[in-house]
Amino acid sequence: MVAVRLSPKVYEVTSGQRRYLHLAAVFACNFANHMYALSSHILEKQGIPFEVMLPLIDETAGKVHELSPTQAQTGPAVRYDENVISKHLEMLADEESLQELYEKISKSIHNLPLSVIQANKEGKKNS
Repeated sequence: MVAVRLSPKVYEVTSGQRRYLHLAAVFACNFANHMYALSSHILEKQGIPFEVMLPLIDETAGKVHELSPTQAQTGPAVRYDENVISKHLEMLADEESLQELYEKISKSIHNLPLSVIQANKEGKKNS
């Protein structure tokens, strides 16, 4: 079995679940890699090599082995630090698409814990 060669943990899923697994993989891997590319672009404009990010990326990725992704989330968006967010948006003034992305993701990060808590409460009511 090919899966066993890739990981000692193998899960059986239905074809419907496999589609959601792929969707989740796009968020976790493809989108994360795109964020690395955007980070690299921002750093390049300032003459900073992307390699400076690698220890932080490794630490961040490692956290989800011990914590849920929601618990591992840090940064100005979690606490919706408007001063930091405003400064970051100013720094992106010449890149409107990055400003929009930064705002949407910041709002999503800030609102996610509330939506997860609400979904957990609703799930308990329905069980």
